[in-house]
Amino acid sequence: MRAGTCGWSSRSREAEFQKAIEADPGYPTAHHWYAINLLMPLGRFAEARAELRRALELEPLSLPILTTKGVLSYYARDYEQAIEECRRVIDLDAGFAMAHFFLGHSWEHAGQPSEAIRALERAVQLSGRSAETMAAFAHACATQGRVADARALLEQLGERAERGYVSPTLLALVRLGLGEEDEALALLEQACDVRAADLIWINERPTFDPIRSHPRFARLVERMGFPPRTAP
Repeated sequence: MRAGTCGWSSRSREAEFQKAIEADPGYPTAHHWYAINLLMPLGRFAEARAELRRALELEPLSLPILTTKGVLSYYARDYEQAIEECRRVIDLDAGFAMAHFFLGHSWEHAGQPSEAIRALERAVQLSGRSAETMAAFAHACATQGRVADARALLEQLGERAERGYVSPTLLALVRLGLGEEDEALALLEQACDVRAADLIWINERPTFDPIRSHPRFARLVERMGFPPRTAP
């Protein structure tokens, strides 16, 4: 691997977000995207919360922004708060797949696997079997001993990847759930090589905590240009 081949310039991206917000401070999406696509990947959670508060002042009933509050709590490892926030969104719209998706993630890390699998299976259905929800569901199945189900989903994702794009990051999630760390790390390195967009959250995403101390993971984070995360 060549060092720096998949890095991203947070400084230039931040300048772009700030320019957009200065141009139209009343545009809620600019505040929302600044929070979720830059501040949260960098672990700047307090700033992200402030941007989400501003976005919600401008658009109080936005389901994506409300769900992102739960995503932020999930990344901050406050799983109970994340569950509460995702449930509030589902109370508003039970068919909003993103809320079920992050509710499932939060249940999984809160040590409630049955609830996690139920929420993620619902996310798969509501999303029309998106690759993201299938991978998350497969990961949850794998960690709970439903290995055959996880491998069947992994095979389906592999077949889909042959016909179109499926991020290697998603395949890595399933491999990690199956305990195949070397395969997961190889897929994450592949994701870096192809500049997979979903890799920008790698340094904060709780699912990767089991391999966070691995030297190959540390090198990958360095290639991405992130500072090392000191604790899960």
